[in-house]
Amino acid sequence: MKSKLLLTSFILFCVMTASAQKELLNLSFTAVNDDVYVQLDSVRVINRSQGTDTLLVWPDTIVSLEIQPYDRMLYVGYSEGFPVGIHQEKPDNPYFQLFPCIPNPVDNEAQVSLYLPKHGSVELLVRDLSGKEVLSMSKNLDEGRHSFRFVPGEGEFYFLTACWNGSSRTIKIISTGRNKVSGCSLTLNDISRTHFPVKAGEEIRDLVTLESGILDTAGVSGLHRFQFATNIPCPGIPTVTYEGQVYHTLQIRSQCWMKENLNVGVMIPGTQQMMHNGIIEKYCFDNNPVNCALYGGLYQWYEVMQYFTPDNYQGICPPGWHIPSDEEWMVLEGAADSEFGIGDPVWENTGARGYDASFNLKNNNGWIYGGNGNNLFGFSALPGGTRDNTANFVAAGEYSYWWTSTWNFTSYGFDRVFNALNNNPIRNSNDYLGNGNSVRCLKDE
Repeated sequence: MKSKLLLTSFILFCVMTASAQKELLNLSFTAVNDDVYVQLDSVRVINRSQGTDTLLVWPDTIVSLEIQPYDRMLYVGYSEGFPVGIHQEKPDNPYFQLFPCIPNPVDNEAQVSLYLPKHGSVELLVRDLSGKEVLSMSKNLDEGRHSFRFVPGEGEFYFLTACWNGSSRTIKIISTGRNKVSGCSLTLNDISRTHFPVKAGEEIRDLVTLESGILDTAGVSGLHRFQFATNIPCPGIPTVTYEGQVYHTLQIRSQCWMKENLNVGVMIPGTQQMMHNGIIEKYCFDNNPVNCALYGGLYQWYEVMQYFTPDNYQGICPPGWHIPSDEEWMVLEGAADSEFGIGDPVWENTGARGYDASFNLKNNNGWIYGGNGNNLFGFSALPGGTRDNTANFVAAGEYSYWWTSTWNFTSYGFDRVFNALNNNPIRNSNDYLGNGNSVRCLKDE
């Protein structure tokens, strides 16, 4: 999916005014598409510290919230109704997808989209929390993405299932219960099939909903820009040269990642512990430098953090970049998953979660057991294995492990694990800090 999507942005202004023990967070939102203002559909303001969730729906673009100093905030922006970029290629292996409901929770109505890899009949079924069928419908649809208008009834929870060609997908929909007038309904929107005039040589473009998220600490004022582009170099910095190595950059919504695992430092044997000696040290799988060139280096957590422990710390990353936190990995997972979006509670769980985030982030070759992904976002994850706590190198070709900057204040920390046999990423909160894992750097905001 080599996207040439024009960078589309939300601009979020935060102004903090202090009160006794709480602070008033004033937020206003606007949206632009390549410097041209466009309509902003909705914004979720999630206070992760307090567990509150506020939804703004256009034309309401201003909200004031009481917060505690340094609450962790997550802003999720949604924009629907502009075309995905010119000459955008389809995924290498397009497959049946049902996308998250936008917005969710739902007040009066919401949009639900699905993608068909080829023409066929789609059965749609909505059930309530007890499993009772609320409505069903069947549609013959062409290949491509289709959008439906969902109106909830009086219930609070619904499960929408789409079935096509022997496959089924299900999403959860939460209703505010405010719609007491009309019953539950689902209607096909013509907008998803709308075509636009194009120049010679350009492809017809479909309208889609895009989602982007930004983490912030309340109390720190500043200008935040939502990006909706993906699978392109980060604007203005296509590459980064660090310690003699050239790394490519990758924009995935509002995050700018390095496209390759970090490979910096002096190789030491896997039987040797890394030391706080002013020298960056690394392991290469099977003590072979060729594997560092392919997969990047493997590092113990304290070496990664350079013996400091705050979240989002630079560590062994180059200046202007840092070791991504557990929360920042959650934002990436929500951006990459076709069913569970940014801010969904599923990402708080440990173990395998989500639906297909790792499939969409894995490279399309290099994984054994048929575990290749579709590399939909250009993340190009490769199975570099790990150096375990017995000083053995294991799992190359089958697993990839990345450190986060988040730890348990014990001998264990949080990592991310991709498995050749699963399409959903594993959040591990108890990885031994002495293990040697890969590192991806994330650009500072």
